[in-house]
Amino acid sequence: DANGVLSLRALGASCIGSVQICVPSEDSSKIYGVEIKHISAAPDLSRMVVLVQTTADDVTEQRSSDASEVLTAPDAMAHTAGTQYLVVIDSQTVASNAAQLLQISSQAAILESAIASLHTSLGSMQKSWKDAWDHMSGKLQTFEQGLQAHGSCSTPESELLTCVASGCASPSLQQFLSVIREQGIRRWEKAMDSGCSNIQQLVTKRMVPVVQALIFRAGEMHGLAR
Repeated sequence: DANGVLSLRALGASCIGSVQICVPSEDSSKIYGVEIKHISAAPDLSRMVVLVQTTADDVTEQRSSDASEVLTAPDAMAHTAGTQYLVVIDSQTVASNAAQLLQISSQAAILESAIASLHTSLGSMQKSWKDAWDHMSGKLQTFEQGLQAHGSCSTPESELLTCVASGCASPSLQQFLSVIREQGIRRWEKAMDSGCSNIQQLVTKRMVPVVQALIFRAGEMHGLAR
């Protein structure tokens, strides 16, 4: 990239390793950054040739902590911004393990896709529950206001529980039910039932198969690690 960090990725996703290419000053007291212009790799990946161009940026205190470092030392010449160099990197380790790296990267890509699918499903579940709960909370807030108007210190939840347990509805509950009517109760029921049904469908038809696939792939990755 423009900061001189070269990252090697398998299948464009899994990062195998990275190096940051820098150029020291003449007395090695400072480290200057480079911009990568072109990269060429041998057919067997045993080496890589990188064309870099020096910049005027002093990166002595800003070097990447996540990357190994390659310092070019062009015959102890004084640093000049805009100078181009060819850097040859020995990547024999990558070449000798190419098949294993490709296999592991393939599994990692599948795992990453499955995890992304789980995040999407969780987001859909959250939205379904939020829509249902927003509808319910609106009704409960209206009921709570009615309780306060009647001077009751009870909560909507306790009023509904008392009605179910005793079969008797308080005046506040009777007024609330007369306001929302039967159609409002059915819409309330439909909103909650729809939200819970959507969540159930997402869990059983989307999340469970993905989790099963994740467990299987994780087992394969564990086997490859041995």
